Amino acid sequence: MVDSEALEPLELRNVVGALAECCRLEELRPEVRQLRGLAPLVLLLTAIDDSVLREVAAVLGRCSKERETALAVDALDGVRLLWSLVRSVQPATQRNAAQALCPFIVHVKNSDHLVRSIVGGLDSIMELLDSPHTEVVEAACEVIALIAMSATNLNILTDYGVIPMLARFVDTEDRGLRRRLADAIGSCCHYKDNCLELGRLGVIPPLVGYLREGDVDTKRAAAGALRHLSTDAFNCITMHHHGVVPLLLHTIGSPDRPLQEASAGCLRNIRKLALSADKRRRARRH
Repeated sequence: MVDSEALEPLELRNVVGALAECCRLEELRPEVRQLRGLAPLVLLLTAIDDSVLREVAAVLGRCSKERETALAVDALDGVRLLWSLVRSVQPATQRNAAQALCPFIVHVKNSDHLVRSIVGGLDSIMELLDSPHTEVVEAACEVIALIAMSATNLNILTDYGVIPMLARFVDTEDRGLRRRLADAIGSCCHYKDNCLELGRLGVIPPLVGYLREGDVDTKRAAAGALRHLSTDAFNCITMHHHGVVPLLLHTIGSPDRPLQEASAGCLRNIRKLALSADKRRRARRH
């Protein structure tokens, strides 16, 4: 690895930027750890130059998709430093730092506790949802989708008002944001009245639209969100009214297995509601 102390800020940014591009390739990511590059990179998270910080966050995020690297960066206190970068005033740094946190939430043991142990961590992620930059909001949704898998963290996010904040983005035309937003909505359904509240705030018609117009990734995320939302009877009625059934019957035949399963789950919930309503009607007749 290059000695970072011997480089000027511009040179350092270029070197780390090149490394970030290399780490887009899965087979190259373990080499950063194997060549003892993690410690110098984590040290650079305390740098002043924001262009360097942006690239370092990208490198660490991509490398840490490999579990062993994620654990090594966490042991070097890199996760705490990445959380601090979320508070940067630079949108690109905010985005890269937020995206870099995702593999740690997946791989690090007790990551739900880790999230809560970072002072102001959840507040910082919520503040990203107020960003005027779509790529920052998209990164925030990606993190929220993972954080919300912890019941305790979802409780806190709900208290912070995550449900109405997510709902206000559903009419976006940005495909990347649509996908991450749908993932976040699906993850946030499993606490108290969140599912009903999301339906009341009007997220269902746009999500049905994602199924109609989106690419496979967006359809998969939308079907997953609709499956979670369909656990509420009112939401099922809304979905049916907006023509979701023919779309689900089409996506259930997709070669993409997660999309198949999400579509089937949503159809099952809608069917259960229909059978229950039919049973009540028959009972009243007798």
